[in-house]
Order: sequence, then C-alpha cells, then structure tokens
Amino acid sequence: MSPRGVEDPELEVLLRHQPQRIRTLTYQACALIQRCVPSSVQRVRLGWKLVGFSAPHYFAFVAPQEDVVKVGFEWGVLLPDPVGILTGTGTQVRYVPVVDGTELRNPALAHLIELAAQQRPPRRKR
Repeated sequence: MSPRGVEDPELEVLLRHQPQRIRTLTYQACALIQRCVPSSVQRVRLGWKLVGFSAPHYFAFVAPQEDVVKVGFEWGVLLPDPVGILTGTGTQVRYVPVVDGTELRNPALAHLIELAAQQRPPRRKR
C-alpha cells in the first residue's frame, strides 16, 4: 500500500525483491516527501529503479537499494546543506542515505525537500 493509501502496482513491482526493511523505508520516505510538498506528484520510474516526484518539475526521488534507501534531489548540488547531510559527487544530483529511518526524522531533510520543490531548474545552454 502506498503512503497515500492507494495501491500502486508499479511501486509493488519496484519493491518486490527488496527486504521488508527497505520496503518500509521506501514507503516512509515517499510519505515524507508528500507531507513536505502536498502538491507533489509521485511517479514510479521502473527503468530508473526509483520513485520520482514533481511539483511541477522533477525535483526529488526515492531510490530503494539493497541496503539503503536514497532520498535524492535532481539539483541537489545547488541546495544549501549547512549540516552536511547530502552525499554524492556528481555534477547535479545529491542524496541523503537512509539506513534505519532516523534520517527521515531530521528537520534538515524536510527543509531540503521543501527547498528542492521550490527550485527552478537551471536553463540548459544551447
């Protein structure tokens, strides 16, 4: 059952081989994003193996993996992170690794989610 209480067959497909701990953390992470940004639209992206969120532009994702769930931000490199919870070395994406759920109760993560939803993606050079 999805965080909004609606069956999502694609989410079940995404999580079908994951351990129960990762399934639970994924649902909790999705619920946190939806609480922080109630207007967000959740979409399972099976090819990317994640749940993406738009409001209206794509701003965040929840990526379940074997031993961690990543709560990521499309333009995380541009987000202020004074407490240093963001991880990643790419030129664009940053994420917060969630291993036991305590990370989901960190007010800094909720603040990053809100900021990411308000971001305007940079314009691409032509």
